[in-house]
Amino acid sequence: AGFSSKLEFTNAKISGLVIQALTENGHKGLPGAVFEVYHENGKLVGTYTSDASGIIDVGALPSDTYLIKEVKVPDRYTARTLTQKTDVTVNEATTVTFYHTSEAVLTVNLRDADTNAGLPKAVFRVTAANGDYVGEYTTDVAGRFVVSTLAAGIYTVEMIVAPDG
Repeated sequence: AGFSSKLEFTNAKISGLVIQALTENGHKGLPGAVFEVYHENGKLVGTYTSDASGIIDVGALPSDTYLIKEVKVPDRYTARTLTQKTDVTVNEATTVTFYHTSEAVLTVNLRDADTNAGLPKAVFRVTAANGDYVGEYTTDVAGRFVVSTLAAGIYTVEMIVAPDG
């Protein structure tokens, strides 16, 4: 029972668009980043959310120039850039990467050395290591202030108005 068959395979490059949401340090994938992809003419292609590994496979797209906008950055991260433009060509895979820096939270507690009571109404100036002004913050009734959404880094905290007493 001689049976034969002939199979032919053709290899072709996969075309399409892949978007990556990665940490700037360590290049780990970030889930939950939301992107909108637009044709160059402004027509929305679709809205996509990165998976657990930070990847979105938009799939095959017609040859065109596309604008990709990150419309929701994962919590505790800041996007280095929110929009990128890219050309998609048939029979070529296009990967666009968005890098993110982790945010830090700065908490200052000002206490009386003798009583350990919080000291309200003290004013502090916060600046980044490169000298960029971050802001001025006043301690609350518990002697505390919090600055959230800071990029991870080195900061200087300087008291510019002492608390009453």
